[in-house]
Amino acid sequence: AVVSTQSGPNGRAPGKICDNIMDCSNGKDECQKCNNGTISSSRFLIDSRPVLVLTGLAGITMIILNAVVGFKCYRKTPTTHAGKIDRILCLQVFFFDGLMGLYNCSLALASNVLARKGDYCLVDQAWRSSASCSILGIIFFVASHGSLLAIAFISIVRCLICTRTILVAKKSVVMVVSGLLISFNIINSIVPVLP
Repeated sequence: AVVSTQSGPNGRAPGKICDNIMDCSNGKDECQKCNNGTISSSRFLIDSRPVLVLTGLAGITMIILNAVVGFKCYRKTPTTHAGKIDRILCLQVFFFDGLMGLYNCSLALASNVLARKGDYCLVDQAWRSSASCSILGIIFFVASHGSLLAIAFISIVRCLICTRTILVAKKSVVMVVSGLLISFNIINSIVPVLP
């Protein structure tokens, strides 16, 4: 492909605008309307104020509700074997959902911090390649997939218990399988960010 060297209306070659390479010393060639159709803009990581506020409030709410319900679940003393297994698995769901709340709060905080550094487009590449962004990605992956895996595992265990199949769910087996699923989830979330 041939890149045109003719100047556009703003004095820059059209092929050099929004190409993730700062051709201008102040980086303004990357601060055009490059992110059309997303929640980001050239000025903010999260451009919409209502979305930013809702993200933060949703995160705080998720943390509080999952902590309260998780604490109640932990304090409840199940009398049956199935109840004890169910409590272990439900606590995992509450933990991962609370972790998603932490992710939402962190994302809202990161958006505010990046907004104070000036136009987001000037720090976009540095932010996306930073350890903080990678950690947020790992938290998101672990929280979302961990919750889904825990819910799927709860469904399987409850199905086995309700149908009273030959397989009896033992607490130790549930703990080992849960540990393997969590380990798989964490490894699977870290692999994409490895160099």
